[in-house]
Amino acid sequence: VPNAVDAGVFAGAAAARQARRGTSGGRKVIGYAGALESWFDYRLVRDAALRRPEWIFRLIGRVENPEVASLGYLPNVELTGEVPFQELPA
Repeated sequence: VPNAVDAGVFAGAAAARQARRGTSGGRKVIGYAGALESWFDYRLVRDAALRRPEWIFRLIGRVENPEVASLGYLPNVELTGEVPFQELPA
């Protein structure tokens, strides 16, 4: 699959996740890393974020679509922008 994950890069992801544990206040974090283009199902994320306000939805990637950008107004949705691939495990 051309856009699949490089498992070697994420070999230490569990340790990185443990190090970040305090940044979410113990809340569940639902993450996505990739393009946030017009085909991204922002309605699904919006509905999930509204139904689960106790969860954090962290979307990593350059926002290319105004509807996706509108998710940033929800208090439990984080639009982090682009992150270099090698930094994603952290």
